[in-house]
Amino acid sequence: MVPDNEQDIKPRFHRAKTHQQGYLNGEKGAPDEDDDDMDDEAFAEWNLRKCSAAALDALSNVYKDDILTPLLPILMQTLSSAEWEVKELGILALGAVAEGCMNGIIPHLPQLVPFLVNSLSDKKTLVRSITCWTLSRYAHWIVTQPADQYLKTLVTELLKRMLDTNKRVQEAACSAFATLEEEACTELLPYLKFILTTFFEAFKKYQHKSLLILYDAIGTLADSIGFHLNNQEYIEILMPPLIAKWNNLKDDDKDLFPLLECLSSIATALGTGFVPYSEPVYQRCLLLIQKTLTASMMAATQPDQYEKPDKDFMIVALDLLSGMAEGMESHIEGHVQNSNILALLYQCMQDEMSEVRQSSFRVARRSNQGMLPACETLHQRTRPSTC
Repeated sequence: MVPDNEQDIKPRFHRAKTHQQGYLNGEKGAPDEDDDDMDDEAFAEWNLRKCSAAALDALSNVYKDDILTPLLPILMQTLSSAEWEVKELGILALGAVAEGCMNGIIPHLPQLVPFLVNSLSDKKTLVRSITCWTLSRYAHWIVTQPADQYLKTLVTELLKRMLDTNKRVQEAACSAFATLEEEACTELLPYLKFILTTFFEAFKKYQHKSLLILYDAIGTLADSIGFHLNNQEYIEILMPPLIAKWNNLKDDDKDLFPLLECLSSIATALGTGFVPYSEPVYQRCLLLIQKTLTASMMAATQPDQYEKPDKDFMIVALDLLSGMAEGMESHIEGHVQNSNILALLYQCMQDEMSEVRQSSFRVARRSNQGMLPACETLHQRTRPSTC
């Protein structure tokens, strides 16, 4: 597998949800050497197809089901084509009209969904990739049907595609699965061990860009199933690779953003199950906050010598502390008593950036009784900064 090209990895922005960035936004990944259908010409055609699909998406949202009268016969013909390029554009078009024409498409979904699930195993990379996205567009309908009818098979096949040999398919499958997690929530509990085992294998296989999307899928799973994740067997599968990544990243590495956001969701979901991992995570969050505050002060007093720091490091660290406080409840008291978190919160609550102030107050609001009295004092002293 060809290593990721840094130019193909979009800058990470705090709180960006990767799986909400669909195929219609013009994003392009790096081709792999094993993809005979993904040369430069194919990429150019693919981008043109995505622009056309975006136009079809817009038309379907304006004309709704009326557009299906001329579209459906063409769509059914393309989907049944023996030529993979034609079949692929039909699958793309089917995904493009999902939002605007859902009511009109629903009667056809009992036939279309099995066809799409089978297409996840197509030998062509682009077909597998676009099928992941199109299925995610119909995830809401799929989870409303009996689980044995579609959901079980879809979960199985998407997880297989998450371990695909092609990076582009990995990313599409991982993103699609995150969407499915949001829709299915606790309907995924019967498959949870299988899901976590697949995530574990993905950590071994994924390179940079796929790994960023994997963090999002894990965090979304934690948000979707909540306390059901707090099972020792599940924790032993999930936490070791996350902590390994956590230990390998430097404090100034922006890949910390998605990892901290992921851990925030996990800490909230695991509750007391996160306690064994909490000490080094807690201390590093404080370190990130302290470093950012120090750098910010130096930039303010000596602007000619120092640049303003990226405060997203501080924001994601505060949000992780908030998740830990909410999940661990009284178990965080020892960390609070043996640290300078209250002094750091006091400084953050007066920061010029509203996102920093909001995150710091969120930590205080979600904290337990071991931290609450001091935090109430901070609220009284810093209330004007919220105006």
